[in-house]
Amino acid sequence: MNDLRFAFRQLLKNPGFTAVAVLTLALGIGANSAVFGVVKSVLLDALPYADADRLVRLYGSYRDRPQERGPLSAGTIKDITDRQRSFEKLSAFQDFASEAVYGGNDRPQTVKTAWVEPGFFQTLGVSAASGRTFSQDDTTSGLAPLSGGQLSPDTARVLVVSHAAWQRLFAGDPNAVGRDVPINGILRKIIGVLPRDFVAPMGQADIYFAFDLGPVRAHAIAGRRSSWLGFIARLKPGVTHETAQRELAAIGAELAREYPESNGNLELATMPLRDAMLGDTRTPLLVLMASAGLVLFIACANLAGALLTRTLARRKEFAVRAALGAGNGRLIRQLLTESAVLALAGGVTGLLLAALLLAFLRGLALPALPAYADLSLDAGAVLVTAVLALGTGFAFGLAPALSIGRVDPQATLRDESRSATESRHSRRLRGALASGQMALCISLLAGAGLLARSLWTMTTAPLGFEPNGVLTAFIQLPPRDYPTPEARARFYQQFLERLRTLPGVEAVANGTSIPTAVRSRMPFTIDGAPWPGTEAPLVLFASVSDDYFRTLGIPIRKGRTFDAQDHAGTPAVVVISESMARRYWPGGEALGARIRIGPTLMEVVGIVGDVRNDPARRDAEPMAYSLTRQNPWPIASFLLRAPGEPMALVRSVERELAAMDAGLPLDLPMTLNEVVGEKLASRRLPVFLMGAFGAVALLLASVGVYAMFASMAAEREREFGVRLALGSRPRAIAGLVLRQGALWMAAGLAGGALGIVMVVRFVRELLYSVGPFDPLALGVAVTTVMTVAIMAALLPAVRASRIDPARALRAE
Repeated sequence: MNDLRFAFRQLLKNPGFTAVAVLTLALGIGANSAVFGVVKSVLLDALPYADADRLVRLYGSYRDRPQERGPLSAGTIKDITDRQRSFEKLSAFQDFASEAVYGGNDRPQTVKTAWVEPGFFQTLGVSAASGRTFSQDDTTSGLAPLSGGQLSPDTARVLVVSHAAWQRLFAGDPNAVGRDVPINGILRKIIGVLPRDFVAPMGQADIYFAFDLGPVRAHAIAGRRSSWLGFIARLKPGVTHETAQRELAAIGAELAREYPESNGNLELATMPLRDAMLGDTRTPLLVLMASAGLVLFIACANLAGALLTRTLARRKEFAVRAALGAGNGRLIRQLLTESAVLALAGGVTGLLLAALLLAFLRGLALPALPAYADLSLDAGAVLVTAVLALGTGFAFGLAPALSIGRVDPQATLRDESRSATESRHSRRLRGALASGQMALCISLLAGAGLLARSLWTMTTAPLGFEPNGVLTAFIQLPPRDYPTPEARARFYQQFLERLRTLPGVEAVANGTSIPTAVRSRMPFTIDGAPWPGTEAPLVLFASVSDDYFRTLGIPIRKGRTFDAQDHAGTPAVVVISESMARRYWPGGEALGARIRIGPTLMEVVGIVGDVRNDPARRDAEPMAYSLTRQNPWPIASFLLRAPGEPMALVRSVERELAAMDAGLPLDLPMTLNEVVGEKLASRRLPVFLMGAFGAVALLLASVGVYAMFASMAAEREREFGVRLALGSRPRAIAGLVLRQGALWMAAGLAGGALGIVMVVRFVRELLYSVGPFDPLALGVAVTTVMTVAIMAALLPAVRASRIDPARALRAE
């Protein structure tokens, strides 16, 4: 307790030093606590399922593209279910959440719906918080896609709601179970409410329906050639993931032999469910964790140097205490106690900073993280922060404390100068700490620079369309009110005509999806030229209106696009992308070719420029476009180009929609630039945080370099006074200071070069069209650190050159 009280007194006597030390620690500890909170939630915490480590996701991948994992067809899922022996439960589900209309004409809302097999929740090990989940008796034909714009009938009469939807749509009514609610114009009964923490593998959904895949499996085309289903399974007790993978690979080989047209190029694979839900976020999170660790190391080195200076200034005090009988252990314990007090204060402040940082990051990070991520500091994160704070206190306090053991009390007391002379060991330690800070800072800024260059290249690379000035929105047509392709095509055509009359609208189009968000991939064959011995290749596929390409500024390379002569009563036509033409036709000469997508034979009438559906990919995938009048689906996106602010059109679009059908809501109105931005959210997060960490590291490193040069100048103050008194020029004195520290700066530069090599290994797979040793990014990082270090060194050097010789000699 005496050590603790004395530590508080010492720190309160120097409030400036204490405040700077606590803030420095808070920055390092806060950054690590915030990032650890995210990493713990995403990578370490248990998924909200029973025995989640036994859950796996089953995928299909193509032998020529093994890195791409995709959904499965209903027929393939049935065969796996019948032949496997490794899983005790399996369940299929629609691989993405779709939209539906909730409510009547007064206040319709768009909700996210998910179609799952009845055993879906049992496979996950999830029970309803209220009511029940699905049973086999709840099975319906399901709103499942068949082909040619046709759907199996929507006969679902019961539903399960998520906890969030229960609160938002039904105000948390405890009597909601048993109520009939209108979804897509059909009354359906709520049978259960899911737990608060439930997250589905396909992402968040508001409402769940149970479907039967029998009608899809029985369909001649959709049964095996339409892959749109996710598939999860629970391993039997004692069965390993490797055993299940071997069995599934064997089943995949059997299906390839039995169904060469649909499964000939398909391989089956399993993946732990957590890894499947993680996607590509593991590496960025680990990079951020390493970056935060570098900031903490720099903070520790910075404080170690500051405490070393403070210990040197207190050597007379320690010499007196040693002369009075205090042993080295007692003095070291006192200094470590002071370090621990600083560390705990920094830890508490760091927790507050971490909470603020997580609150700030929610809007930026959540779109880039799995749906189950919870950006908050729980008890585990707080405990880790406490351990981190104590460990940090020991790390930065140990070297200064041990330096006390080298104090000669008698020599120190005989020294009549006002300050003790720093030993060679202390000078080396201080220099090593400063050069270490520079090396770590260069490494961190190099990584941030590479990612920033990558993001810049990604965002400035041509997308293949012009997103500026375009408003996007979705409309879901209930199958009950628009049961046929003809009814849907008529509605879309009339709505487009209304939108064209709006003031300021230059062009209007619609389609089944918008650029960068196309999910549909369809196999195709060239008429008269079947693919020899392999499954038909997949291409991105969307149905669009006549003005789609003009609205988005997609150039026509050859032929034509759609026009009034193409309609439901004429032969089906298709427009393809340049990359599709080049890949599958010699010389790209595809005009006039006839291809079959699904059951429909289409003629290629035009070739348009490539569109990058995934902005994070360098190349554009092959894509085919059909005409919405010939292939209308229940959900459509609408795109409006206007010279002003696109969002200003939302009210006008809603009025026109209400005039046609008051029961239809306008869903997700946003600019096309925002849509593209969301696709890049996972890339922006590490760039933003590494840039912020790099700025903090640069600030701390500059303080460390300044402290090193200031200490060197202060130690030699009397010498400089003598030199000036004997005629030395101030410029020569400044040069002495700079040359003394230049060696340590060079060491920091060399250490930074080694650090860059290590950083490149971490961030290499996150780079886009940028070399791992990009000279611009690395040059800017090194130049920035060296410039700041030189500026930090100049101030003590200039101050040393202006020493008053008389004052320095009087201090002797």
